[in-house]
Amino acid sequence: NLWQSGMEEFNRYFNNLGYALSMGEEIADVLLIHPIKTAWLHYRRELHKESVAGLDKDLSDLTYLLSGNQIPYHFGSENIMTDMARVHNGRMEVGRCSYGTVIIPSCETLDTNTVKLLREFYLSGGKLYTYKGSIPTRIDGREVTDGALDFLRECPNICDINEFEELKNEQEIFIQRPAEADLTDLRMMARRTEFGRSVYLTNLSDKELYGIKINVRDCEILSVMNILTLEMNPVCKASRGDKQISIDLMPYESVLLWEAHSDGDIREWTGEPKKLIKLENVPVPCSLPENLMTLDRARVSLNGGAFSELRPLERIRDELLSSRFDGELTLEFPFEIKDIPETLSLICEPMGISKISVNGETVTLGDDWAIDRSFRKADISKYLRMGENSVELSLRYHQRDYVYYVLYGGVSETLRNCLVFDTEIECIYLCGHFRLDMKKEGFISEENNAYRYDPSLGMALEKPKKDMDIRNIVTDGYPFYCGEVSFVTTLNYKKGDPTTLKLSGRYSTARVYVNGKRADSLLFDRYVELGGLLGEGENEIRIELCNNYRNLMGPHHGQIAEPMSVSPKTFSYEGKWHEGKCEEYNECYAFVRYGVDI
Repeated sequence: NLWQSGMEEFNRYFNNLGYALSMGEEIADVLLIHPIKTAWLHYRRELHKESVAGLDKDLSDLTYLLSGNQIPYHFGSENIMTDMARVHNGRMEVGRCSYGTVIIPSCETLDTNTVKLLREFYLSGGKLYTYKGSIPTRIDGREVTDGALDFLRECPNICDINEFEELKNEQEIFIQRPAEADLTDLRMMARRTEFGRSVYLTNLSDKELYGIKINVRDCEILSVMNILTLEMNPVCKASRGDKQISIDLMPYESVLLWEAHSDGDIREWTGEPKKLIKLENVPVPCSLPENLMTLDRARVSLNGGAFSELRPLERIRDELLSSRFDGELTLEFPFEIKDIPETLSLICEPMGISKISVNGETVTLGDDWAIDRSFRKADISKYLRMGENSVELSLRYHQRDYVYYVLYGGVSETLRNCLVFDTEIECIYLCGHFRLDMKKEGFISEENNAYRYDPSLGMALEKPKKDMDIRNIVTDGYPFYCGEVSFVTTLNYKKGDPTTLKLSGRYSTARVYVNGKRADSLLFDRYVELGGLLGEGENEIRIELCNNYRNLMGPHHGQIAEPMSVSPKTFSYEGKWHEGKCEEYNECYAFVRYGVDI
């Protein structure tokens, strides 16, 4: 699909970026002493993180303060400093690194050698700061009574905004904040390489940042690197001296500047919002794709016994393991049909299945596959009926004793990570020309473009509508859909009109075509320039959108609708079920938006 075809570009981009950002050495003039020794004083295993929560928060706030003000820093390990640090010419040298500024975070104790180095650094003119006015009271964990730390009381406090701005402006490369602009989500890394210095800037926010002023001392020329092609385009003219340039960053955009020559034209950042194309008509789908639905609730029959009530598959899996069940297992997955679709396929993994039936009729998985080669398909169109339908899977369920030993024997995490189950039970999927009849008002917005939907409000298969809402496919009957959809509209253009189209929103990739000719592929950007392809009068604009498997495969039922990281536990809830309940499991489905802002 479209996302897979974009992987080559995706991989090339990050391969080039990773290599560029590993060249040379980082330019960081600030050393931040790490307070791990204070953590050792207060950590209690029975309280875990609670015992060092205040210390952890202060360190997190300080690092965010530095990062959010684009001040590069390194952590200073007191153990490493004991072996490798010295004060030389008013700078703190640790191995091959040298620092003009040292910051002492909120901490209670410092090592004897660290105090000696800090005093020498301070007396030789080095810039020494404390944080939040916090002064350590112990050396090597013991209370200080001889005033050995009193010199720290004379150091400025990093929380003082004037001192902070002074620290910022002393850097070799620093960002000057535009008036009333919030740059706390802007990150910077500068490096010194054999090809000159490089500056990497990333906008972590969903806001457009205009007129960011970058100051580079003793700089001859700056160029911006196209990370995909490695081409250089200058952003300032060649002449020795300090340089200040102004750049714009769109939401989540990055730019890599290099102190390198180029013969290209000077790239200009306007410092003001782009003039954008305004589409008069919302794009409509060229054709409706086959929809998908995940079935992850089933009734259970053990060894031919009566079926249970409807249960989440996560609960079924956990209860089979905890009871060490060994025998014949039947899972009945129900689904509702309001309008019988013209075509409908069942998609599932083999799972050691001995029999599949749909509404009592035996079905055989074919050689065709979908989603992945491990998933096989079966046409079930002729077995459907109005109202409730069901898919029954029968299999022999068995796990070796070794599986239970690893699960419940208190083994190491390494051994647990190598575990392979003898029998796996997984979700199954429906694929065909249908939409899901769901109450639009039932989608409750959550953070990170996510939604919750209560399945008790209804999720029945019905006939597709003639169109699909490009602004949000999820709430328009395609919540589980993964893949690409093409949309088309027209644009009346005359000379002098804006030629930049903005496609913000939530999707993996997009391709834009003008009158059948490809304009660009949007993978890392949300703006596409159409000027060279637009003609006077009416133009056809086609947008091919593609998303990933997030909505099809989850996570669907976590307490956080759209977590920023996942692990096997995000999906399995192993050992979390007690008497049919799990505090971490949410009955409602979690989806993320799929669509563009038009």
